[in-house]
Amino acid sequence: MTGRSERSRSSYPSAHFVWSCIKRQSFLAGLLHRELLVMALCASLLASCFLATSEVEATEAGEWTSGIEIPGGWYSVDYYVGYPVVAISNDHAVAVWIEANVTDPLDITRDIRASISIDGSWSAATSISSGLDLLTEQPMVAIDSDGDALVVWDQINPDTQNISIFALSYSDGAWTTPIVVSVPSINAIYPRLAMSSYGDAIIVWQQMNSNLSCYSLYARSYSDGEWGTIQLASSSTAPYSAVDARVQMNENGDAILVWDQVQPVTYDFAVYANTFENGDWGTPTLIASDSTDSFAPSVAMDDNGNAVVTWFYGSTSNIYDYSVYSKTYSDGDWEDKQLIGSGAAFSTYLLSNHNLVMDENGDAIAVWAEYNSTTESSNITACMYHDGVWGTVQRLSSGTTDANYPNTAMGDNGEASVVWVQRDLGNDNNSFYRIFACNYKDGAWGTPQIISYLTDSIGVWAPDIAMDHNGDAVAIWYQYGPESDYLNGSISAAFLDSGNAVVTYTRSVIGTVVDAEGNAISGVTVKLAGVVITTDSSGHFEFENVTAGSYVLTMEKDGFEKLTVDVNVVKKTTNVGDLTITELGSGGATSSISDTSMVMMVALAATIEVAAVALVVLIRKKRRI
Repeated sequence: MTGRSERSRSSYPSAHFVWSCIKRQSFLAGLLHRELLVMALCASLLASCFLATSEVEATEAGEWTSGIEIPGGWYSVDYYVGYPVVAISNDHAVAVWIEANVTDPLDITRDIRASISIDGSWSAATSISSGLDLLTEQPMVAIDSDGDALVVWDQINPDTQNISIFALSYSDGAWTTPIVVSVPSINAIYPRLAMSSYGDAIIVWQQMNSNLSCYSLYARSYSDGEWGTIQLASSSTAPYSAVDARVQMNENGDAILVWDQVQPVTYDFAVYANTFENGDWGTPTLIASDSTDSFAPSVAMDDNGNAVVTWFYGSTSNIYDYSVYSKTYSDGDWEDKQLIGSGAAFSTYLLSNHNLVMDENGDAIAVWAEYNSTTESSNITACMYHDGVWGTVQRLSSGTTDANYPNTAMGDNGEASVVWVQRDLGNDNNSFYRIFACNYKDGAWGTPQIISYLTDSIGVWAPDIAMDHNGDAVAIWYQYGPESDYLNGSISAAFLDSGNAVVTYTRSVIGTVVDAEGNAISGVTVKLAGVVITTDSSGHFEFENVTAGSYVLTMEKDGFEKLTVDVNVVKKTTNVGDLTITELGSGGATSSISDTSMVMMVALAATIEVAAVALVVLIRKKRRI
């Protein structure tokens, strides 16, 4: 779905990467990891907050603005800033990151900070976590069509000293108080978050089994502002943990989850999947298990419940060579796997947790970094999926310098954009890194452009991108200071204005009117918010283009009691189910009483009361006589 890709960015390698490096002795992957750590070390920074609002300059439709600093997103030698993530919907964007004081080695507290953008203007960063935020990690953010947002992360729970999953929401311009959504008494780490445009959401995380032998995946849904119960989403047998989860949700509130799991005997990684439908998880399915590691899965999903999963597959003959495979999910079944790219694509999963996106029509784009042995550099590569077929692999980055860590987002019009980190040959010192962006529109990729600013900056790191249904996008990254002041920098962002009309998110209300025996009743007049329709031959009715809110649903037909029902419209489709109306004079239970009937009952009661009083008076008179 639109921009519904994984938002988490980790500056550290995942468990399967460490395992793969040890097991496969991958020199190139190890070298890339070392480079990552060196640059991450340079980013141990954040300082004074600027309380002013920051605005972006106007640009032509389809072009990225130049990057700007988010107020209060500065960091310095005294502070560390990590994991910038971003979400966008209908001109509302939310940026979230971690701040930590690194001057005191005994101080291990970290703070979740956030900034809100409306129409391109960023607010001053504010703290949204509270209390003693010990070793806060892995924030993720998602936003719905109304501009309401969710943020989740893991941190040490001060009440239990275990690591717990925390969450809070943003609505009507205010943040709620963080709450613990995992089991407080058991360690829970690495949350993943997915959300629909209608406010339904789901969190998945790794949690220790009760015997502390391995990790399984647990999940919790969020709907109408309420959290559901915690459910087991994977199956794990000690010591084979389920790790590196990725989850996506469509507009109907259904979701699909993929993850890695070590296999017995071979100890190779395999890819599993599970589906979430009608509030429940299905049975985990093994979808990729070969003679060597299958790992780093990504997943995308459309509104019809169809999905595509991609993953990396290691070569048995060359430890530096990885291929990209895919499987599609349709009508409840997994299709055969397909090869969509080959080469040393080892770099993508180090930092970018999502490299697969899909629009509402089921078209998808897979993006990864592929090592070129001729130029001895890595390139950003993309492949389109349309009508069940993968197209030709295309190179997006240009030049001979390394391009790494791509992140991708897609809108409902088939538009997409990819951001990545690459050395800039236009600079005298080509070791300086820049954020590049490349847009996909009208069936073709455009020319990459630099969207980060400060030409004398020594570089950038950790880009994230989000795109809404309209095709408008926002990118976020670390921006280092100039070479003379490289220990200072900022959290920075840029916007892409698609120029498309804003998508209006409407809902529908459906139901069926039946009699006391459950038989469908046709020709019933049904009213909602001033709109009047009648039930069809199956007793069915449907109101379209309903905005979110609370309503009274009224049903009337000659010979039947009038029925009124309160309806709260939040989801894309609100199904009120079977509604029973009762025939007049049947003596059955009714949900409402007509005004005429009420008047008659009151009059009858009054008559009986008068008669009773008269009778009492008459009896007393006779006794006196």
